Amino acid sequence: DPVLLSYKAALLAPDHRNTALGLTTAAGLLVATFTQPVVGALSDRTRSRWGRRIPYFIVGTLLTIVSLFAVALAPSLALLALAFMAYEFASNTALAPWQALLPDQVAPSRRGAASGLKTMFEILAFVAGRRTAGYLIADEQILASVAIAALVCGLSMIFTTRAARERRASDPIGQAMSQPLSTPGANTSWPPGFGWWFLNRGLFWGGLIALSSFVLFYLEDVVGMSFAEASRFFGDLSLVLGLSLLAIALPAGRLSDRIGRRPLIIAACLVAILGNAVLLTARTR
Repeated sequence: DPVLLSYKAALLAPDHRNTALGLTTAAGLLVATFTQPVVGALSDRTRSRWGRRIPYFIVGTLLTIVSLFAVALAPSLALLALAFMAYEFASNTALAPWQALLPDQVAPSRRGAASGLKTMFEILAFVAGRRTAGYLIADEQILASVAIAALVCGLSMIFTTRAARERRASDPIGQAMSQPLSTPGANTSWPPGFGWWFLNRGLFWGGLIALSSFVLFYLEDVVGMSFAEASRFFGDLSLVLGLSLLAIALPAGRLSDRIGRRPLIIAACLVAILGNAVLLTARTR
């Protein structure tokens, strides 16, 4: 969470907190950049009684829980960077196969609606998680914040693992996933436009991570809040943003099934550009 990492950077390097936060985040994201494609490719080729996704999801989630506590307890900036790199490796080991569960187990005609439903639950987690973390870290209850996050990770692992195994055992799409990766004459090339999509994800996450990583220090340095005020405000702001997103997640998924993905994505990008332009001029709450 940006609040936790910002708190640790400010605590361990108060005179260079932006530099410390930037370097720590960059180191972790560099690990994430290589972890997801490698683990994703490995999961595509894995065959086990648990399927090809779940083993990585379980191992990644367990390592994520351990590395969360390592981030919270890191006594120096160097160890914080190492702990955050371990966290990014662990969480992306879980995320790579987790993201493939939806196309693995949902028919193409229903993937838009399924993506909207998935996004709805992600937003609920976003709202609850960031608001909880913002208020707990504002009160310097760091371990309590991490313990709650670890509990949620553990429950997610249990529920997802069970649901995915049951779906795989009962559904023809899931059963097909257990067949050999390729057959003679099969087309194994990348889909058309994959390179552009890959570039899009890099630019999208680059902007989003830069914004979310430094927003707390922006609230302190530009708006004039204390760190505790900024943490609570960040939690409240996440609640407003999350509820707004929640209102459009399912309708957007269903609409994309009707009119296609491209028009909806273009419209969303234009709205995001406008929102960031307004943020750049903000000087008050």
